[in-house]
Amino acid sequence: MKKLLALLLALTLALAACLPALAADTEGRPAEAAIIVPGVIETMLTTDPSAGRDGRFYAPVKQALPGALKALLPGVVQAMFLGRYDALIDAALTIEDAALENLAMNPDGTSAHEIYTPVSGAAESSYAAMLESGKWEEVEFGAKIAPELAAELGAENVFVFDYDWRLGSPTVTARFAAFFEEVAALTGCEKIDLYGDSYGCQILASYLYSYGASERIGRMVFDSPAWTGTRLFKSLMADSEEELYFHIADGAKVLFDSLMIETDLRPLLKFLPDRLVQRLAYEMIRHAMQEYLLAAPGLWCCCAAGDYEEMKAKLLDPVENAAVIAEVDEAQYGVMRHVPEILAEAQSAGIAVAVIMNEGIPLMAGNEINGDGVIDAAGGSGGECLPLGETFTDGRTGPHISPANDYDLTSAFLPDRTWVFYGQVHGQSSWDDTARELVKKLMLTDEIETVFTDPRFPQFCDSHCPTCDVSLRLEGRGGAELRPAEGAVQAVIRNDSETNCVLLTGVTADGIGYGVSRAFGLLRPGETKTVTLTPEGAAAGAYGSVRISYVEFDLCPLAKTRTQFFKTAA
Repeated sequence: MKKLLALLLALTLALAACLPALAADTEGRPAEAAIIVPGVIETMLTTDPSAGRDGRFYAPVKQALPGALKALLPGVVQAMFLGRYDALIDAALTIEDAALENLAMNPDGTSAHEIYTPVSGAAESSYAAMLESGKWEEVEFGAKIAPELAAELGAENVFVFDYDWRLGSPTVTARFAAFFEEVAALTGCEKIDLYGDSYGCQILASYLYSYGASERIGRMVFDSPAWTGTRLFKSLMADSEEELYFHIADGAKVLFDSLMIETDLRPLLKFLPDRLVQRLAYEMIRHAMQEYLLAAPGLWCCCAAGDYEEMKAKLLDPVENAAVIAEVDEAQYGVMRHVPEILAEAQSAGIAVAVIMNEGIPLMAGNEINGDGVIDAAGGSGGECLPLGETFTDGRTGPHISPANDYDLTSAFLPDRTWVFYGQVHGQSSWDDTARELVKKLMLTDEIETVFTDPRFPQFCDSHCPTCDVSLRLEGRGGAELRPAEGAVQAVIRNDSETNCVLLTGVTADGIGYGVSRAFGLLRPGETKTVTLTPEGAAAGAYGSVRISYVEFDLCPLAKTRTQFFKTAA
């Protein structure tokens, strides 16, 4: 017995001696890691891994540009003044061929060329490893939130899952599952938080659907989710030029906004004949799809669920494209039809799930579908969203109705955990300071339980980013809810541009029962001006707007307006 007690005492002393060493080994190491999953085209693909950014597929091959541009200018002249479209179309398609030829897909959904991503595997894909290898610049476009997360979790604990977005979500999901295990083994972290953007959200939802809601997942943020596809797909697959309406001015703004280009070309684009724009857009889209991407399962996984069978019967061959159809069917009738159940199961498993959506921008092609230029708002959230310019007329009320009175999240997938930004372009959260702070809060803390928890981050927010020029914020709280009982409220107008000056010429309120103090003056980038909103017989339940009039100084002075919507509450 004495020997046994002595042995136990020795073991106890040895264990006690080890405990400080074990504590020191884990001290300072975060208990969590994070994985970012970008969306379509946000992942750079190349046939030459050593070429860096110069080898990416979606930038036109440099050698082909001079000749193509020489043909493009006379083509524009002939099309505009002589009605001859062929020269312009040929030049445009030459540029397109140079940009897309390496992306060609075989009829069975496999790549016609050997394609690489800049990084692969967890060891290469941490933010720290990419900074060291110089690969970060090749990856950052779809993962701009990484530095913000790395500041809290450590650069070695933030990862970007790079993948070939042409592939279907079932294939990519299997690769993500292996990547997840690599990250877990490499970091030793107890929890891994997941952030998805656009198609990346479908990959993450597919992971939950196929592998279950793992207890190792801590938090999940779905940003601009394409988990049920987009109706833009059908518009871009129109049978004829007459069926396609391409919003050239709005489409150019969406494109420039997403790339953070502040130049506004809409006034210049309006000089182009509409017929020329539609013909060119149709030919380029048709050529890209028919020659290169028609058999890309990843794009078919982005077809809206309600359009899929119609588009499949029209464009895919049951025999030649059988493998593509089989994979996309798996996605369409699996994860894409079961999003509510997937999210509910994740929440039941203790995963903190949040959704960020956008509205107020028409899809780049098609009708006036309300969305963010790429994803229609209703499809991504599960809520009810009216076409642009329409408002609810049935007198509905409730906390989940937007200030613009056109978006109702009462029946959304996650009514209390869905945040909406008005006027924000697809995938632009990392550019917008409010959205970026919200993502950080949702990914790094448990401070925000619902959309009602923090007044700085209400369910409906206005976008605040450089390409929007100006913004108006209520002082002391976020959102667009006015409370007449509180009396006058201060609001701050800010020049959000990073390069352009703006001249304020006035601010007016309509429909909300508030008056606005005079606003006039020049604002340099980042400068602000405070105005007072005073209730004048405002009644709870009213919907209205505040319009800022200003002159933007960019290529040339442009008179513009920015409208933000408000509702009044008791």
